[in-house]
Amino acid sequence: MKYIRGIFAFLYMIISTFLVVLFAIYLHRYPKIKMVSLAIDVPKYWFKPLFFILGIKVKLVVKEKIPPAPVLFFATHRGNLDIPLLSYSLPGGVTYLAKEELFSVPILNIILDTIASIPIKREDAKNAIESLKETAKLLKSNVNVVIFPEGTRTSDGKIGTIKRGGIILAKNSNIPIVPVIINDGFKIYPKKSIFPNSGTVEIIVERPIYPEKYSSKELANMIGQIYKSYLGE
Repeated sequence: MKYIRGIFAFLYMIISTFLVVLFAIYLHRYPKIKMVSLAIDVPKYWFKPLFFILGIKVKLVVKEKIPPAPVLFFATHRGNLDIPLLSYSLPGGVTYLAKEELFSVPILNIILDTIASIPIKREDAKNAIESLKETAKLLKSNVNVVIFPEGTRTSDGKIGTIKRGGIILAKNSNIPIVPVIINDGFKIYPKKSIFPNSGTVEIIVERPIYPEKYSSKELANMIGQIYKSYLGE
């Protein structure tokens, strides 16, 4: 059944992606901020049928009211479906600080550009700083941004080290950090799996953290402890 679901999901994504790209190209006629505002909620409608086909149920748990935009969602990154899951479930629509390699993928680069995702070259410190500056500008336009503070997707499901880049951005911009835990995302779709499993994924939106109250080291430790309290590692 898993493979039948996977094949139907693959066919759905081919057809739907074509339509989404056409819409994205059309939106490029507008100024950037308006383009983003029109595009930001599209993933919610795009991915809902995908999860239905795959037999994946998404349960959103919000611990405390999310502050008004902009906020920085600091999300765990353990499974292949993390970005669709977050785009579908997080309130208000989101964009991403994403690894530079994704922007060289045809079609995907158009979609990422339309929602104003920002490329970051993780091994290049100068490039990373410029990416953080671009993200700061985007936050001033009241767009919520998702950052994966571990820097990359885990291959074994374990929590990685919390990197300082996103924390520095939050402190410099005085933007609330909202930790997000994707529970069972790794079990649903591990890194090397061809097709995902059916099941329920819980998206936990933790209480906001106001960075001006803490040092960078304290914030990194807090976020790591929050992740471990849910994922048990």
